[in-house]
Amino acid sequence: MWPKAQIPATRSLAGVVIIGRSNVGESEGSSLLAYRLIPPTLLKAALAEDPDDPGARKLRVEWTPPVLGADLQPAVALKGYRLIGRKAGAEPLTLAELLFPSDDETPPGRGEKRISIESDSTIAFLPAETATGYPELGLVSLDAAMTEKGAPLSSDPSWLAGALGKVSVFVGKTFEEMGRPSSPFVTEPDPLPDIDVAWSYTATGGAVSGSRRTNSSGGVIITDVPLDVTVSVSARGEAKDATCTAARPNAFASFGWEGLKIRNIKTVPTSPDRLPPPPEPLPPPARPTPTPDDPVSSTER
Repeated sequence: MWPKAQIPATRSLAGVVIIGRSNVGESEGSSLLAYRLIPPTLLKAALAEDPDDPGARKLRVEWTPPVLGADLQPAVALKGYRLIGRKAGAEPLTLAELLFPSDDETPPGRGEKRISIESDSTIAFLPAETATGYPELGLVSLDAAMTEKGAPLSSDPSWLAGALGKVSVFVGKTFEEMGRPSSPFVTEPDPLPDIDVAWSYTATGGAVSGSRRTNSSGGVIITDVPLDVTVSVSARGEAKDATCTAARPNAFASFGWEGLKIRNIKTVPTSPDRLPPPPEPLPPPARPTPTPDDPVSSTER
């Protein structure tokens, strides 16, 4: 085999092209094989029970191995995979490294978790808190031979769950706090500023929670919410659920009197001394005047 130091690499817009080691038998001599360094396809990442640790819920990550071409297996070309997380507007961070068995000594990490997996594995279980707070997860391939700034050369990531939603929260006065309306039809409650709003949900990797105070319009917006996840929102001792979906990524939660309800002023209690007087009775209908052709009784003549 060629020494690692003699294996060149170049980058192109199509991806990283590595000249790596082939699995050609030693009897056929040493060979070089060009392949693209591409990521595995990240399929799922969710909390699940680890069959090897009954009762323990962990982060279950599932993927399909990359197809490197020329019948080149990941065990020959790759060192393993790296799980990364990304928050909105921030750079991706390493959450864990899934490494194949190797005779090489693994260099000390910088706090990231390292898990040993078989080269043909497609599932791994990680601690539940591994991806807490990261709405987007990605998986990259790590080259077995090439390095970049002292770390294994990595592919572009394969991202999961790139779509996110938001929950708009409104906190207003209750029906009792609103009092008697100035109009028979009231369609909007008065907003309540500076009210504590808390929320929580369980997403990929564990529980996520937060809190904020309402603005002058009584509103709070919860951003970067994963789709199809129930968000529990609480304010003023009341809790409501909201869920963002692909069809409706913007969800809502409203506290206080539900506006847009027509309230008839006649249903509002009024003191007896302010009641209007009863209507006057209607007069009896007048008798019609007979004509000469109408029959007349003897008493009317």
